Parts: sequence; structure tokens; C-alpha cells
Amino acid sequence: MKSSSVTNFHLLTLACSMLLCLLSAACGQDTSKAILTVHGAVEKDLFLSLEELQAMPVFHINYVADLQEKQSPEDEEKLIDTANFEGVLLRDLLEKAGMKYKKKFEPGVYFRVRGAKNREVIFSFGEIMYSSIGRSTLIALQKNGKSTRKFELIVSNDIHNGRRISGVSEILVERVDIEMKVYEERKKNIVQPPTAQLEILDKRDGKSRIITLANLTGLPQISVNEKVQIGDCEGFRGIYSYRGAT
Repeated sequence: MKSSSVTNFHLLTLACSMLLCLLSAACGQDTSKAILTVHGAVEKDLFLSLEELQAMPVFHINYVADLQEKQSPEDEEKLIDTANFEGVLLRDLLEKAGMKYKKKFEPGVYFRVRGAKNREVIFSFGEIMYSSIGRSTLIALQKNGKSTRKFELIVSNDIHNGRRISGVSEILVERVDIEMKVYEERKKNIVQPPTAQLEILDKRDGKSRIITLANLTGLPQISVNEKVQIGDCEGFRGIYSYRGAT
């Protein structure tokens, strides 16, 4: 009986191996050397080897300051080091995979970059594709001219290092299913009144939090000057300056 169980286990293992080989051949990719995976809501899953990553367009970001994340606003700034990085832009990797949802009226797309020790950083679609952050978010292959032992996620225009993680091995593209009413309301000339609060909802555990204007006034504020207001629904609305919490 024991011998039969072992034989069945070996047959199952062999069948799984053959299936993986068939899938790899069908996709035209050799996954045996893959060290970085890009998958999810993409047109084509990527299983990239070091050689394939090195063959992609190289991007350099120099003099990146590594400031320790503060535990409280009163903490002093602590500079860990300053370094030059070379690697592949996160945006280039996503464009290589191809976005399944890429139009402005298909919101809710976000990217999970996963590294060692179960750490992950989440970026919105607009953050990477529409803002300058897309040109400063790097999967670093080299640091100060030497190969990194574990790929690092570098966000060079972040002041602190809270979004810097090492051992990056997976990029997952996902989308939250959001009901879009704005275009239908636009056709019917329905104008929603402004709101003085917003709700943050974590769908994983069902917890939510209401944020009001009073909550925001106590936070550090920044100014954004001469922001162009334009969109698919309303068109060009002008140029405005804003001040508020990030």
C-alpha cells in the first residue's frame, strides 16, 4: 500500500512538471530562470530572468538619499546613505506586460510590488502612468555600479524610505470593481453636491474610517501651484492652485 502511494505521488509530480512545461512552451517563455514575475490584470504574464531584465532599457537615478522613516513628527531626520541606482522602471515593466485596463473610465487599477519578508508596496495606476513618480520608481539592478544581491524598489522622489523594499520578486496588477456613474449622470445633467467627508474602506476586513475636514486641518499641509484640471468627462476646467494635506 505504501509503495502504491509513493508511485502515485511520483506520477502526480511528473504530471505537474509536464503541465508546467507545456504552459511555458505555449506562452513562449522559459520560466525556469524567472526571478521576477509580472502578472494579474495584464495582457501577458511575464516571467523574467536576470538576462531579460538586463536587456530592457536601462534607467539611471543618481544621488538618491535614504532617509529613515520617522516614527513621530518630532523625530530628527536620520540620513542612512546616498547612492546611485541603475535598473528598470516599474512603468516599463508594466507596459511590457500590457495593461488589461488602461482607460481613464476604467479606474481602480493598482500595482502590488512584493519583496522579501512579505513586504509589499502599493501604487495607483495614475501614480505610475500619469505622474512624475512613474519616472522615479525603479527596480534597481545595480547600486553604485555594483550588482544588488536582491533587487530593490527605489522611489527616488519619496523623502523617507518607507516604500523602499528589497528582494523584489513579484509585481501584481489588480483592479477594484468600482461602479462608475459620472458619465451617465453627465448625460442627464445631474450634478452631485460637494461633500465634507470621505470614507476609507478596507475590503479585506470590512473596517472603515470616516475622514472629515476637521481631521485634515490638523495635518501638515503642502501647496500645489498651477494644476491643470482636465479629464475625459468634464474636459478642460482651467488652471488652479491648491493647499491641503497629502
